[in-house]
Parts: sequence; structure tokens; C-alpha cells
Amino acid sequence: MAKMLSFGIDPEIKKRKVVKTDGYWIHYDDGAREIDLWNGATSYTLGYSQPKVFRAISEATINVTRCLANCYEYIDEIDEMNEVVCRTGNFESVQWVNSGSGAVEAAINMSDAYWKEIGEDKPLIISFPTGWHGTTHLTKGLGMPTLAKVPSERHVYASSVNMIETGLADELPRVGCIIIETVPWFKGFIEYTPEEWVKLRKICDDNNILMITDDVMMGWGKGADYHGYKCFGGGVQPDITAIAKSLVGGFYPLGVAAANKKVTDVIDRFKVWKHSHTFQPPVGGICGAKAVYDVMQEEKLLDNVHWIQPKLQTIGTDLKNKGLISDYRSNGTILFLDFAYDVRKAGHSRYDQLRICAPLIADEEYFQVVSKQIENLIK
Repeated sequence: MAKMLSFGIDPEIKKRKVVKTDGYWIHYDDGAREIDLWNGATSYTLGYSQPKVFRAISEATINVTRCLANCYEYIDEIDEMNEVVCRTGNFESVQWVNSGSGAVEAAINMSDAYWKEIGEDKPLIISFPTGWHGTTHLTKGLGMPTLAKVPSERHVYASSVNMIETGLADELPRVGCIIIETVPWFKGFIEYTPEEWVKLRKICDDNNILMITDDVMMGWGKGADYHGYKCFGGGVQPDITAIAKSLVGGFYPLGVAAANKKVTDVIDRFKVWKHSHTFQPPVGGICGAKAVYDVMQEEKLLDNVHWIQPKLQTIGTDLKNKGLISDYRSNGTILFLDFAYDVRKAGHSRYDQLRICAPLIADEEYFQVVSKQIENLIK
């Protein structure tokens, strides 16, 4: 049998056949049902059963399969989603792509196009490894230098926000952008402080550098706002952002990079912006994203974050008080649990950590089951 390559999963874990998904449940052919604690790497914010979203994707694909919106064609949903992303995040323009990696690539390209048109030589990119910015050659090198077999000369690595002005002073004149994860989840969900966000914005302003937030993981429903930087980034406004994953609730691959007026006024000039790909954008993804946004608005699902967050914190506190975990961190719909021993048999790549992302449709039963799953894992 042909083999599908696996990333970071214990090879001793036996494969299981999924026969159905509904609500927040995954059903297997042995009759068991479980909850994916990490929720499809935080993608399935609305759970697995959203008929309105399914219909929107299906009808869009049947009625209009192709629309090259970057070549002066449009459908209403594309224009509407352009407005949604920009209005909710204080941006001026967007570039639709097919993934989170693509969104980060487009965000970097916005910076490159800006500086090229301005006429300044600023090719360097500051990032904060260890992190995760994607799986392309460029994005892998930004977040996980050890995975990039041929490191790029464009990458400049910072160990913290506070060391940039002193430790990287010589490089700053040639830095075009600084990219930062809204929350560095790969490091264990250790959030930046409000003071660090303010300082980063000041560093960018003082040194003529564009600030990019990688909101692929934390945007669109992980906090009580569509843009993660508003919830987890101290409200500090970036120049450019990248969003994906839960943009279509996990039902369709889609990403977007968005730029503010300062950047847009430059890169929107004739023949300056040259980022392109086959699907501009994928119509099914756009219509699915619009349906996801409509569901979130109509059902006021972002308000659920205020109910979900204390539930997750209670789980963490109870486990720590019982001495079953060494520590935990939680904010929004995310909970990270630290263990003193190997928990890879749970199907997670980080041996001593369990990651949990609650969907916006979580209810009392969800948290009861999650607590039981965690206790069973500990046993």
C-alpha cells in the first residue's frame, strides 16, 4: 500500500478509520467517538457541521467555477469579503491565496513590493524563532531555521523584542519588515506582553520598518475578534497581516494577506503589485468564507469566547491543583498543558505538552468530555 508521509507522530500509534464527523465529534469505524483536542490545528472553529457553509461552497462551485478578481472580474462575494477583512482589521487592500504559508508569502511580498517602489534597499526580514510561519522554503526558514536546508541570507533572527535595537542595530537600516506571530504557539503559547507589542511598533516606526503579524493560527475566532492582534497583540496595529486556517472554518483551503493604507497607496500603483497564482481567488473558498462570517455574525459566536475562556482556565487550574500537570497557559479558546513526562501516545508531536483549542460551538458536554479525555491520557 502506498504510504502517506507523517510529520512528528509516533509511528506506534495505530491508524483509525474516520467514518463520520458532526458537531465537534469524530466517529471511528470501531464505534468510538472522540474530540480532536487541537481542533484541526485550530481550524474548525464552527465544528464539523455547518450546512450553510457547505451549501455556499457547493453552489458557488456549480454556478461560478472561475473568477479572476485580480484581472478586473468579480462576483459579489469577493467584493464583500474584501470589505470584511479590511473593515474588521483597519486595512485597505487584500491578496487572496490558498493557504497560511501562501498568506505569509504574500505579506512578505507586499513588503518587498513597497520598498522596491520606494527605491530603498531593505531586503532583510526579522523573525523570532522557534516559531511556525509555514512550510514553503521562505516561511520555513523564518520560523524553523533548523528545517530550512539552505538558509536564506534575507533572514535575521531575534531572540526577543527587547534585543532588536541593541543586538541587531547594524542590520536595522536594511530591514524591510519584522514578522511576528500573534502568539508564538510553537514555543508553548507564551504571549508577548503589551509593553513588548508597543515597543515593537515603536522600533518599526523609528527605523522605517513594516510590521507584519502572522495571524494564521490566532485569527478569525480564537479570541473575541476576527483579528488576533486585537485580542492577543495589545491592539497594536500592524502594517500588514496574514490570515488563514479558520477563515473558512477549516472547510476549504484559503488565506489572505491584508495591507494598510500606507502600504496600499504604494503597491497599488500600476504594475507594482505582481503577486499571482492560478486561483485568483478560489471561488468556493471565498463563498465559504463569506458564509462562515455570516454564521459567526448571526449567531454572535465571537461572544462565546468570553464563556469558553474561563472554562479552559478552570480545567488547567484543576489539573495543576491535583498535581497532574506542571503548568498551563490559556487565553481565548486556547489551552496549553505542560506535563513532566511523554504524552506522544495521545497523537501529539510535542512530547511534554498537550494543546487544546475549543470550537466556538463548545458547550457543557464538550468540556466534560475534554476533561475526561485528558484524565484518561494522564492515566
